[in-house]
Amino acid sequence: MRLWLFDIDGTLVNITHVHLAAYKNLYRDFVHCDAPTDLILITFGMSEHDMHSFVFGKLGLKFDSGLVKKMLAAHPFYFQKELAAAEVVPLPHAVDFLDAIKRANEPLGVVTGNLPENARLILEKAGLSHYFDFVSTDDGGRERWQIVMHGLELARGRFDDVVVIGDTPFDIIAARRAALESGKKITVAVVSTGTSDYTELKAAKPDMHFSTLEDYREAFGLD
Repeated sequence: MRLWLFDIDGTLVNITHVHLAAYKNLYRDFVHCDAPTDLILITFGMSEHDMHSFVFGKLGLKFDSGLVKKMLAAHPFYFQKELAAAEVVPLPHAVDFLDAIKRANEPLGVVTGNLPENARLILEKAGLSHYFDFVSTDDGGRERWQIVMHGLELARGRFDDVVVIGDTPFDIIAARRAALESGKKITVAVVSTGTSDYTELKAAKPDMHFSTLEDYREAFGLD
């Protein structure tokens, strides 16, 4: 029995433009600066706390935990405004992959750096909510590996092995840390459908690397 843990953004759907617009508007209104697009993009896959800490540093600003707390509270409003105007569709072969896991009757979960309400809305708008037994999200304070650990806890031991599927080096690093902390065997697969290119993903040493999710059939023996 395998436990499957999927990232959302860049793995199941691609709404980079939604996240970018929300973050840029958030920084404009709360920090009163223009956060460069390239700077925001390289934080994708980080937890919210780590992301803001990184961006503040790159902008030459002293990290202000009180201000970041206000930004985290406001972020769902900014994000949901952008999401409402966007079309959200599953990436190619994502639905086929999820259907194959369901046919195998194996547990499915989400591990995402999104805040809870944002994650729920993305999955609902993409028509993917019904596939997942649970969703582990950032709560504004978790590190990425802790999100994976929380997913393992939510699965309540209904598995022998774990497969984490993401699209950034941060997904790989988080899964490796969670494997060390939990003692679980975790296989890490990444797909080049997000913001990280092949070179970045290869350097982080995943167990498997896919061009698209179509590669799942042979890799995992799913029909």
